[in-house]
Amino acid sequence: MKNLNEDVIDFIKNRRISNATRLYIDRNLRKEYLTYMGYNKAKDDFKAILVQKDNRIGTLLCNFLNCDFKAIESVKNFVQEYSLTLFAEITGMESKSTYTASEYEKLISELIEKYGDMLESIKEDFIFDINYLFNINQLEEIKDLSPLQRFYVLTMSKNSSKGLSYFENDKLNIALGDLSRLNTPLNIIGEEQAIEIAKVNKDKILPIPYTFESNDICQLLIIELQEIVCMDKFEIKKCKNCRKYFVPEKRTDELYCSNIYEEGRTCKEIGSFKVKQKMINDDDDLRTYRNVYQKLLLRTRRNPENTRYEKEFERFKKDNRKMREKLDKGKVTYEEYVGWLNRI
Repeated sequence: MKNLNEDVIDFIKNRRISNATRLYIDRNLRKEYLTYMGYNKAKDDFKAILVQKDNRIGTLLCNFLNCDFKAIESVKNFVQEYSLTLFAEITGMESKSTYTASEYEKLISELIEKYGDMLESIKEDFIFDINYLFNINQLEEIKDLSPLQRFYVLTMSKNSSKGLSYFENDKLNIALGDLSRLNTPLNIIGEEQAIEIAKVNKDKILPIPYTFESNDICQLLIIELQEIVCMDKFEIKKCKNCRKYFVPEKRTDELYCSNIYEEGRTCKEIGSFKVKQKMINDDDDLRTYRNVYQKLLLRTRRNPENTRYEKEFERFKKDNRKMREKLDKGKVTYEEYVGWLNRI
């Protein structure tokens, strides 16, 4: 008899090739299972194949955030990993079962030329939410909140989300696993046998598995993000060395990712040496920021009748978020950021 746990994986795999990508989240193992139509090069053609991939949850999201959709090699790597079908809804591109090598190269070029700016804009919106949900910019006002609490703030307050705003119910399907047995009467066993199996395997029976299916990458990224914020002690981080987003493998306080950085060595192997001076700068920046934050906060609390102080405090928090984003993107230097803080 088949182990009951295998039913979940069988359900994920039991599908035909289609444009839609199927996502299954295993919260216990903290893994994501993806099934989608990819392309495998055979001689001079690229033929559609069914791809089944499992990774640590958050891998798809981080790879999307780290992709440069204006750079040909970066896009090629992402497409090779996840296929063109993830962009079907956004771009309106129709997939075929077979492409010649020249057709395939042309599709990737068109993806960059026609939709690169749009995909970069979508990426920046998700980065905004990620930075807030995991407090990557070290904002004082949310440092004591959990990612789930920050998720609530993003969806309920005036400081609305950006990436989450792409969610559309009609572009996402949910498929239930075990209930599909009801449509195949020949597979139904006798009640007494079913009761006996249930007793023997009581610790192995899983909740009814369900998968999310969509050909819109935004919907899958939002589902993945929502699952992550619901998990205890699970975060998305930004590597202190290469500045790429990653999911820590063992500890949530990891500073460096496992990507190859230079000469075959990972950021974990060389990161500490590379960013020692930068961390000193970060500490100085954070100390200066907290001093300004506390000064404005105390002034507001001591003068509740003065609405001007409250407005200035709110404006400072908003302007600081913008400055931190510019700092992350290299649009301002650390010296310029600290100088701005000191002028407040």
